[in-house]
Amino acid sequence: MRLKIIPKQWLYSLVIAALTAFAVGTFLDLPINKMLYRPDSSWASFLYAFGQAPIYWCLLTSGLLLTFKIRTRVFWKNALYILLGILLSVFAVYHPVRYAMKLQIMSTYMVAVSALIVLFLPVAALIFLLRNVEQKRLQQFTVLMLVVSIGSFAAVSLIKVLFQRPRYIALLKEPGLFFQPWWMITEENIIISQKVLTEPDLFRSFPSGHTCSAATILCFTILPLYCEPLAKSRNLLFIGSIGYILLVAFSRMVLGYHFLTDVSAGFMITLLFFIPAYYWTVNGYKKTLALRVKSK
Repeated sequence: MRLKIIPKQWLYSLVIAALTAFAVGTFLDLPINKMLYRPDSSWASFLYAFGQAPIYWCLLTSGLLLTFKIRTRVFWKNALYILLGILLSVFAVYHPVRYAMKLQIMSTYMVAVSALIVLFLPVAALIFLLRNVEQKRLQQFTVLMLVVSIGSFAAVSLIKVLFQRPRYIALLKEPGLFFQPWWMITEENIIISQKVLTEPDLFRSFPSGHTCSAATILCFTILPLYCEPLAKSRNLLFIGSIGYILLVAFSRMVLGYHFLTDVSAGFMITLLFFIPAYYWTVNGYKKTLALRVKSK
């Protein structure tokens, strides 16, 4: 049986493309943002509110699987899974709804309803597709989602604090600030930022959390392994995922929240977690198949 997985050359191409974009941005970050900046873009504002949805799909799907589907023969493990699943599910619902409501891009009621729809419909479809998957394989998929989503976002959050790079919109708001390349951490800029602005988020440009979160959609490219009806859609899933990531990354530059190096770095960090986790999951799947064949 031939496994329907992402070809290695596709993943290598993603790494090369991200590194190339990063290299271009290193020299052309500021001119690119000046050319793209459109603060009133409605589609980019929508992605500002909901572009991070894939990371919450990963967390909510993992939470629901741990709460209701994944079980062992050990009572304390089951209790731990249920507790962890509930915590993940609550966070995955509360945090994106609260975040979208804070943006005030439309009425509070409409934002809350939209956030819940964007969150629950894909997760409901995922749970339905995984309804007949055996325990061992569900565990593998859950670990993949948690490692990629939590690991990449934690890494991005830490780097943001360490670099404190001003966003493009911060440069426009405060004439005392100056453009800071990703490789030049200037103490002077940090001191100025602390004096002139009270919004620390305006100094969290590098790397892009939205792009990192959007890139976790790659976790779902492994679904053809578990769902035979999706086997023929492997290429479509991969291409659609890359298109979505590019759209979110582009929207961040259009709104002036990130530079090209920011979004390419956010994408690379997710790839750093995704690629080894992906092949760990594929190898685990192969072992499961081998054990099944031996038992027969």
